[in-house]
Amino acid sequence: MVEKTLVLSNEDIEGLVTTKECIKAVEQAYLEHGQGLAQELPRRRIYQPRDGAQDHYYWFNEMAGIVPGTHTMALRLNSATVQVTKKRGNACFGFPGPFAGLVFLFDTHTNELIAILQDFYLNPIRVAATSAIVTSVYRKPYPR
Repeated sequence: MVEKTLVLSNEDIEGLVTTKECIKAVEQAYLEHGQGLAQELPRRRIYQPRDGAQDHYYWFNEMAGIVPGTHTMALRLNSATVQVTKKRGNACFGFPGPFAGLVFLFDTHTNELIAILQDFYLNPIRVAATSAIVTSVYRKPYPR
């Protein structure tokens, strides 16, 4: 039973886990997802035009997933201003202002909220871990 919900700021999170630990956790989530065990909801986003700005929007982003092997479920929420521009014909997103991101981490056995984490420090590490996993997979010779 969780006695208290842990609340961690970006500063608190820095240095708590190593790069190898992050890669291992993300890899486990992907392996379980590939086995049909882990689940995720499709990402949902809301864009609301900012007053008078043709390329600036209020942006709300939501993602959720469960990794049974760690008995956890995470809900990630972000609130920001996004600027949408075109580069070589493709939409590009910039974030020209404050960004609020939170991750709510739940224990799937007890249903308790384990932690609330700020997301600004953690998100780039998660993305980098994914890139490291993909790079290591494609570095191996293809089966023929």
